[in-house]
Amino acid sequence: MKSRFNIRRISAHLASPHGRKTLFRSLIQSIRRQPFVDINPLPTTEIKDFWEEAHQRRTHVWLSGSLPQEVFRRCEIWEMVKGHKKLHILNVGVGEGFCTKYLAKNHIVDGLDISNQALATVANCARFATTDAAKLVDAEYDVIIHHLVSQHMSHEDFCSQVQVLLPKLRPTGLLAVQFAMKTSDLTFSTSSCEPELQMGGGIIRSREFITSLIEKAGGSVARYFVKESWKGTDTTYGVIHVVKSG
Repeated sequence: MKSRFNIRRISAHLASPHGRKTLFRSLIQSIRRQPFVDINPLPTTEIKDFWEEAHQRRTHVWLSGSLPQEVFRRCEIWEMVKGHKKLHILNVGVGEGFCTKYLAKNHIVDGLDISNQALATVANCARFATTDAAKLVDAEYDVIIHHLVSQHMSHEDFCSQVQVLLPKLRPTGLLAVQFAMKTSDLTFSTSSCEPELQMGGGIIRSREFITSLIEKAGGSVARYFVKESWKGTDTTYGVIHVVKSG
């Protein structure tokens, strides 16, 4: 996650009620001089409990507050979601609900999240919200958005989730997955996914490795994008569009 805002991003955030909220919290955080990243700031070792507590406390460092348009452009689906066609969309990792609420104005949106606290934020706009991907209907979605989620998941959990999500896509649907790469070594992948690394969003994958996980789950990578690198960090965001194999 990026801790600094350039002029373009500040202007975009000021134009949005969601963005103004995010800017305000970033300002308060800087005044308090709190560290932007603390690898294990909450007193728990259980991933689900960690996210429940983060949402209950509204812990800004763990709740992205990303602008919906920023998310859609990063995931290379902006042209799809801003079009006139009503889509069936699944938002994985609803966070504070900004993207889900935005999409619900013109599309049919469901939410999937590990946290019940998070799902409560989209209860009034999502058609269906659940912590269990198996409860989602097969062949239902035109688009599944998977943003700022994969770097919080172990390799095994990510592969298993993709395996469950792929049948939920319509024949022409796509799963847009954002993932984190190491800027100084794009071939690097995290070897051991301890809970502390998952909580801190520290799971790094190379393009080749995440592709292997996708293929193991029964998917195929249709497109690959290298997105922005965060200033002051060794992290670059990548995005892949995943479709059903065959």
